[in-house]
Amino acid sequence: MLDGYASRQSRQLSQANRSLSPEKLDRPSKRHRSVSIVGLAGPNGAGKGCCAEYLQHHGFQHKQIRGLLPKLVLDNGMEPTRPNMLAVANKLRDRHGPAVLVQDLCEEAKRLGRNYVIDSVRTAAEAKAVNYAGGLFLAVNASEQVRYERVKARQSAADGISR
Repeated sequence: MLDGYASRQSRQLSQANRSLSPEKLDRPSKRHRSVSIVGLAGPNGAGKGCCAEYLQHHGFQHKQIRGLLPKLVLDNGMEPTRPNMLAVANKLRDRHGPAVLVQDLCEEAKRLGRNYVIDSVRTAAEAKAVNYAGGLFLAVNASEQVRYERVKARQSAADGISR
């Protein structure tokens, strides 16, 4: 008896959640199934790039939020360092909303009809934007030692570690 009731309640909830609204940003969109979007989050050296590389071999275009920022930093007359990129990203978020960078990439993927893997999703609002666009959000991590070794080996000025 209770199993039947729970099943009916589950079906009713499922039907009620099919419509999208700003209040339901944490539920995936069913509108854009033809385009796949995967958002990756995690600390430096966690393996986001490896995940993105895997997805590239399966038809995804790799888009890095970090890759969008150097030009914007240079356009503002600053050196493209990690702190400057963070400052420019925060300024954009203050002016246009907390998920502006990810929202732009999701809209671009839909407009072009392409599958995107978005590297370095950093905020809860950005994760919700991926989810709202019908995408999948993945958190990637590794031990501190593994992350340190990876960051040290790639020798990127943006990581800002001493050698």
